[in-house]
Amino acid sequence: MKESFAICFRGCLNGERSVFIDLCVIELSSRDNKIDFMFQYDLISCLYKNRGKGELGPKNGYQTAGWLDVLKIFKVPKGYELEVIKISSTDAAEVYKIIKNSLKKAIREKIKIKEKGE
Repeated sequence: MKESFAICFRGCLNGERSVFIDLCVIELSSRDNKIDFMFQYDLISCLYKNRGKGELGPKNGYQTAGWLDVLKIFKVPKGYELEVIKISSTDAAEVYKIIKNSLKKAIREKIKIKEKGE
């Protein structure tokens, strides 16, 4: 059974509370004997750290207070419009290098932060 994880934005955006935006899905194509929860936790930490460095766009800027979350999903829905990225490693730093550009693109397209005065 393949493991899949959805990366999404959660939080407040442009004054709207409880915003949930899907960004992409990563699919583990090989199964290590690692605990999936640890991979999920490590990836969340890695995304938080790199977003804090400004690598993935603005963090908690004007009109946004949110975070990137990683959710385990059991099945990618048919017709899912977002990119599904296949990975073979469970090392969070390695996975981040693979998904970074796709994730930056998804954030740019999906998370629109209103400028002051809009």
